[in-house]
Formats: sequence, structure tokens, C-alpha cells
Amino acid sequence: GNFALAATHFDQTVRLVKQHTPQSPNLGFALSYVGRANAALGNTDVAIEAFSDALAVLEQKLSEHWLVGDVRWRLGVQLAAREQFAEAETLIQSGLARVTSQWGPDDARTLAARAAAATRYEAMGESSKAAAYR
Repeated sequence: GNFALAATHFDQTVRLVKQHTPQSPNLGFALSYVGRANAALGNTDVAIEAFSDALAVLEQKLSEHWLVGDVRWRLGVQLAAREQFAEAETLIQSGLARVTSQWGPDDARTLAARAAAATRYEAMGESSKAAAYR
């Protein structure tokens, strides 16, 4: 629950990975956690940058990994907060599809993505779409 401390540690992790193994897919994992911590802190701009960077690394290094879907929907949520709804919807949908296909409809990761999709569709004024995810 200490997201500020977590963000600091994840930033350090990113620096270490870049220093020692910059071509490693671990950079994508570390950046995704920087995004998650900053999203929890409400640092939307930092979260968007971290998720975008994580997605670039992960799509190149681990294109079939479930984390690609996780980062997509999380980036979509942050973009929706910036009212970039078209791009947000695409990312949320593709992320949710990836997580669901790899973990199934009842997994906690899938349920988190569905809840985020519902919340964002509500915020976007699309109640009928939100209801489909609740």
C-alpha cells in the first residue's frame, strides 16, 4: 500500500536494468510496475509514459506474453483519464481480450481489467458498454 516507496524502488529497478541488461525484457516488467505505482498515486503523466515505454519493450521482446495485455488496458485507463477516449478504448479492449484469452474469464487479472473497462466506460458516458463488463 505504500505506492510512493514502491515507485521509488521501481524507478531504481528500471535504472539498474538499463545499466546492466538494457536489452532484457525485464525492462518492460520494471516499467510496468513504475506505471502501476504512479497510477495508484494519481501521477497520470508518469504512468502513461511508463506504460507506453513498457508496452514498446514488451511488444518487441515478449509479444505473446499476458503482461502485454495487462499493460495495454492499464495504459488505456490512464489515457481515458486524459480524455483520449478513442485510443483508450482500443487499448482497453485489446488488453482485456489478451488477459482473458490467457487467464480465462474468472481470473483476478481478467476481473481487474473488466472492472477497469466498466469504470472507464461509465466515465466516458457509455453506460450500456459499462454494464456489459460489470
